[in-house]
Amino acid sequence: MSRIYGTKEGSLSFSSGNQGRLELTRNYHIQAYNCKLAVNHTNTSASFKDEDLLSLITNLQIVANGDETIKSVPASKFHIDNIMFSGRKGLQAVDKTDGTKNSYVYFTVYFSIPNTLRPYDTIFNTAVYSTLNMLVNWGTASNVGTGIVINSASLDVYSHALTNYSRNADEKIKHFKETYLKKDITVSSNALTIDLPTKHLYKSFAVASTVDGVRVDTVINKITIKSGTTVIVQLDADEIKAFNYSAYGVNDIEDTNGIYIIDFLSRGKMSDLLDTFSQFNTLEMVLDVTKQSGTNELHVYSDIIDIKNAVEVSSK
Repeated sequence: MSRIYGTKEGSLSFSSGNQGRLELTRNYHIQAYNCKLAVNHTNTSASFKDEDLLSLITNLQIVANGDETIKSVPASKFHIDNIMFSGRKGLQAVDKTDGTKNSYVYFTVYFSIPNTLRPYDTIFNTAVYSTLNMLVNWGTASNVGTGIVINSASLDVYSHALTNYSRNADEKIKHFKETYLKKDITVSSNALTIDLPTKHLYKSFAVASTVDGVRVDTVINKITIKSGTTVIVQLDADEIKAFNYSAYGVNDIEDTNGIYIIDFLSRGKMSDLLDTFSQFNTLEMVLDVTKQSGTNELHVYSDIIDIKNAVEVSSK
């Protein structure tokens, strides 16, 4: 019989501009890692960027056997995941007033995908690997905002797993992977094109627009996803936001400023994945954008389901 098991994996200490590594245990099927980023900081007329403290982690990776990257995204992506899966941002207390303050924010790194018919389709069996590491690229105080000094910070990592769990006989192993790319916007355009990798099964795309590091709704006007002349999605940004607001039960609309999510698994069925193996040999995201004063950036987050040609349990 399976049993839920939670434990602290360990901690990483902040080192400005450097990478930290935490060796993760390899015993059970991981549902998620819950993380607490705690920061001691001094504010002097501080102006915080999005996502406040999360911007201190410029990249978080989960890497197995040294060469299989399951996650590779900035920590700001986990704000979007929280919105998609719960309608609200992670538990946090960020003090932006002047002086030396202690602040924190929680975020979750998901492996079992919530809001699907079978979340455990993508549960992560850590026991089959010889190494498993969380790699954290720390940014600097300038990534968080201006008028801020980072005195110290730490990342506590907790695992939520199932013991004595196994997939069904002959069920192929599936992983929930997350990737990221960034593109600068230098001029207004009605056809800013981003070529996306093929040979993937896409669960969803999340696109965020920022001006000087702050998410805004004034940059993206329309998003199209197509393959050659075949249009898969073509929606105004306002409609995407309105649909996201209802679909995810968003608690505070400001949490979704500048964020637009296109989810192919809105019915919760793996059969709805966007298949760029057999159906589409090219994939493009085309955006209608209006450049604002300042540094304009697009952040494109891809959620991918990787289905292995392997099973954990064979009926033979």
